[in-house]
Formats: sequence, structure tokens, C-alpha cells
Amino acid sequence: MSNARSPDDAHRSNDTNVISLHRDPVDRALALMERDLRRRWTVTELARAVGVSRPVLARRFHERGASPIAVLTRLRLEHAAELARDTDRSLAEIADAVGYESEFAFNRAFKRHHGISPGRFRRDTMRPALAA
Repeated sequence: MSNARSPDDAHRSNDTNVISLHRDPVDRALALMERDLRRRWTVTELARAVGVSRPVLARRFHERGASPIAVLTRLRLEHAAELARDTDRSLAEIADAVGYESEFAFNRAFKRHHGISPGRFRRDTMRPALAA
């Protein structure tokens, strides 16, 4: 029996296979979160998806300096800043794209994280081609 892989096997890289290549559950959880920022992730759901218990995943995240939900919030708000700067999507659309059901909650979280409202951030950082 041959252990040789076919060319198709060598180039196959769907999301599940890419995520499973990460041995560390935190890296796998981060990949899942980044792939679906809109999803209402819970620590239990993430732990189940990466094959560890909730306490193990929480501890591993805390060893890196933050809780899973704090990291998810940071990922969402950093992506929201990119969208505000680089696109002409409305702030309501951006809020929805990064998992906020309420524009008010999004505005409050954005300001707490970035120190400036999303509207002000957009005005101060928007690329010239989009501002025209």
C-alpha cells in the first residue's frame, strides 16, 4: 500500500482542515472566531468546536492574557475599524458585519475600545478615495 498523496490531496485546504492543523486550542478558536465574527460565540461553543473543555479553553486564553470573549470583542472592533476606514458601508452595516445587533451597543463598544466614536474615527481616518 502506497503512502503517496495525490495532487488533489496536497492542495486540499478547506477551512476545517486548516483549523485542525493548529494543535493549540486557542489558535483553533481564534481561527473560528476570525472566520465568523457575526456569530454569537460562547466559550462553551468554542471549546466544543476545538475539542477541549470550557475550563481548559478559558485557562489557555487567560494564559495568553485575556478571556475568549475579550479577544472576540477585540477582533470584532479591530475589523470594524478597518471597515470604517476602508469602505463606505454604513455604521449600521458594519455593526451587523461584526456581530452587533444594536448600533448603540456597537458605538459604545467601539468608543470604549478605540477611545473615539466610530463616526469620528471614520471622518479622521477615511481614505481619500472614499471620502470624495
